[in-house]
Amino acid sequence: MKGVVIASAPIIAALCEVRSEIATIKRWSPNSDVVAALESMCNKMDRALREAERTDVWLTIEEVAALSHRPRSTISGICRDHKAQAGAHKVKGVWTIHWPTFEAFVITGQCPNSQEAA
Repeated sequence: MKGVVIASAPIIAALCEVRSEIATIKRWSPNSDVVAALESMCNKMDRALREAERTDVWLTIEEVAALSHRPRSTISGICRDHKAQAGAHKVKGVWTIHWPTFEAFVITGQCPNSQEAA
């Protein structure tokens, strides 16, 4: 799944909603197998989200341009001008970008046109 970045906020919101529904089901039927199955699934999703947070995501300029909705030339300029500070490294002549570092760099306003990225 190279190049796939999942925003966790919608997943966390859905988990909260499911947990709220679990609480309702527990009131009506505390010994239900459905409650145990849903709680087990929520716990598995929590673990998966925590594991995903520890995963490093390295992308190409094209992938970062698609995710950030910025032109490739802008991404290339950020890589060239800010290098490691923006999470960019050249590997065999091709820019490889650490997405969490790049995203944080853009969001903190340290690069040109940062207000567009927020």
